[in-house]
Formats: sequence, C-alpha cells, structure tokens
Amino acid sequence: MKTRTLVTERRSGGFTLLEMIVAMSLGLLVLAGATRLFSDASQASYIVAQRGEMQQNARAVINSMVRDLSLAGTGLPLGGIALPSGNGSSASKFACDQTGTCYTAPNNIFPTQRFYAAIPGPAFGPMVTGRSTDVVTLAYTDTSLPLNSCALAAITPAGDQITVGACMTNPAPGTPGFNDPAVGVKVGDLVMLQNANGAAVGTVTLIQPNGNISFANGDWLNINQSAAAAGSITKSLSNPGAPGTYPPQGTTAIRVLL
Repeated sequence: MKTRTLVTERRSGGFTLLEMIVAMSLGLLVLAGATRLFSDASQASYIVAQRGEMQQNARAVINSMVRDLSLAGTGLPLGGIALPSGNGSSASKFACDQTGTCYTAPNNIFPTQRFYAAIPGPAFGPMVTGRSTDVVTLAYTDTSLPLNSCALAAITPAGDQITVGACMTNPAPGTPGFNDPAVGVKVGDLVMLQNANGAAVGTVTLIQPNGNISFANGDWLNINQSAAAAGSITKSLSNPGAPGTYPPQGTTAIRVLL
C-alpha cells in the first residue's frame, strides 16, 4: 500500500493582480471624483469673485452717475449760458476732444446755442450688443480750483484774454494757484466768466505763468468767437452801449466741467 503525502502550500502575504487592478480602479474613481469636486468648487469660487467684482464696478459707476446728476447745473446761471450766435458766428459743439473727434455725433451741437446744465442725447451713445445707447451731457462748476475767490485783474476789450486775480497768482498757503500742476487750469478747459452784465464761457487755448489765460478763436469746440454778433465773451460781459468795457465791480472766472 502506497502512502501519499499531501503538501499544502500556504500563500505568502500580498495581493493578486486582480485585487490590485480592482483597488487601483476604485482609487482612480475616488481621485476623479475629488478632482471634479475641486474643479467645480474652484469654478464656483471664480464665478462668485467675478460677480462680486462686476457688482462693485457697477456700484462705482452708479455712484459716479448719481454724483454727476446731483451736481448738474451747480454754479451755472438758470436757463444756461448764451453761446455765440447771429452774424459772424457758427454752431458751437460739445463732447468733442482736441483731435476733433465728437463722441455723440451727430448730436454734438448745443441746442438753441445755449450752454445748458444737461443735454440729452437719445440713441446717440455707443453701440452695445447691437443697440444704440442714450447719453446725457452734464455741466457744473468745479470747486476744486477757487478761481472765483477774487475778481480778475484784467480782461481784454475783445474778451480773448483774461488775467487772474492776485489770490490766484499768489495764493495763500494751502490754496492751489491757477496753474497748480494737479488741479490748475489746463489748455482745453472751459471757463465761465461772470459779472453784473451776464455770463459767458470760453475754451482755454493758452496759459501763461504771469496769470494770462487766452481764449483764441478756432478752438475745437468752436466756442471762442470774438466776432459773433451775440453770445461772445465781450458781447455778454461788456457794459451796455460800451463794448469792451466792463463793470467796475469786476468779473470773476470759474472752471466748468462738461
């Protein structure tokens, strides 16, 4: 009788190939899910940040619009300011830069040749998503530069040049001068002149250190028209019946923001 010896081999510690494949597959599934969750969370965070920035920008724009609307007409005469008209004049413009580009064309002519505090421009704004937008042009005096704190030292008979008062050429400590680098008068600024006879506006074309500010004809807004029959600086501010002479109490100037 033969005797057989049964030898049982015990498996050493470890994983089979199948077990490893299953474990790796499960791990990859978990990793893919975690990656997707992280991606979705990052995208949601980005969208929230973008919306927050958009709302902040919109809030800043709305606040700026509210400020401008609330200031419209501040310091300007009721009914606006007469612009050059009649014989020897041509239409004055607004919303144009020194290159001659007008941003509300063709609605860039002052209505009835008067400088109003608010000028509507329906459907004359830039195109947005294929649609025309509305614009409103606002004007008000600038209080950051107190040009009107003292009367002008001189104004030429033709009204094409003024000399600011001593309080602007030699300002008190802490008060900006007429040519202050930060807030002083610049070429292209609009300046309103006013006295007992009326008000007029001119475009600054030259500034000199001695306090002279010029309003030469041919400015890009076509506001300076010394030969106009009415509405020019000299016609609006001169004493009745005496062109080129001005009231003894003096004429003041202040910058206008448009």
